[in-house]
Amino acid sequence: MATIKDVAREAGVSTTTVSHVFSRKRQVATPTAEAVMAAARRLGYVPDAAARTLATGRSTIVGLQFEMGEDALLLNPFFGELLVGFAAASADFGFTFKLLSHDLVNPGQTDSLVGTVVVDPTPDNPWIQYLSSHGARIVTIGRFLGGVETSWVDNSHHAAMLEVTRHLAEQGYRRPAMISVRYRMSYLSDIEASFGQGCSEQGLQGELVYASDLSDSAARRTALALLGRSEPPDAIVGAIDHMALGVIHAADELGVEVPRGLGVVGAGDTVLAQHAEPKLTTVKVEPAALASEAMRLIHEFWHAPELPDCCVTLPARLIVRESTSRRR
Repeated sequence: MATIKDVAREAGVSTTTVSHVFSRKRQVATPTAEAVMAAARRLGYVPDAAARTLATGRSTIVGLQFEMGEDALLLNPFFGELLVGFAAASADFGFTFKLLSHDLVNPGQTDSLVGTVVVDPTPDNPWIQYLSSHGARIVTIGRFLGGVETSWVDNSHHAAMLEVTRHLAEQGYRRPAMISVRYRMSYLSDIEASFGQGCSEQGLQGELVYASDLSDSAARRTALALLGRSEPPDAIVGAIDHMALGVIHAADELGVEVPRGLGVVGAGDTVLAQHAEPKLTTVKVEPAALASEAMRLIHEFWHAPELPDCCVTLPARLIVRESTSRRR
């Protein structure tokens, strides 16, 4: 593992300067602090958490807030993978984290936090409004559309959805539909816009429809209505894997063969997609990497509060499986 001497040599400064950057006991010029943090990132250097806490007397607790309720956390494997990623990243960076309530209850619990990560925020998220008004550092997973500047980590959903529509066209599908929900968050906004653009570019007759929620049962009901039309869609994209499974259930009820009669695509590449029957074509988004990047930003801001907000886009890629492979 890299040492403080390695970082000093990489950044062209003394070990004392590196120590000051990480302990914040002495003021270090912003360009120098940025050079030290960049060197630490390149080398994978993380200062020892216990020694750092003893030296600085500062908390190492990160707040973690999920916009959705407990049911969504339990039912969507994506969030389980994200929590595992946060646990691993917290250990890597010498942090612990605590879950903040869904609503703005006891906001004083944030006083000792080094920063807060908010997952998939909607524009009226009360925690972001409160924390930003108190000058706290915030990192969101998914962009915040509520008018407050935050750092964020997100996937390249736009490029991935264009890849989805290109794949559907190559497989001979011509009338794809997307089932989404009317939640105001950047992920849904991105995939809906990109689906429309991709259909236009590929010459597809795309359609966007809305289910009542993100569950497989709501998607199943919506898909039953779509497939009962005189001219039904020949492919359906679910906003998440759960919804795509609901579409497969609907097709099975109506005797529509997947993928010959209906192509089905999900998003998340969760365990549900990998064990579906047929196995589900989906978009892989790497939740553990999202968690790690969010914690890395909190780590950098903790040591160098003067650093500006930062935006990180991670790749998302299409995983093609049986549910759309009708032209092998």
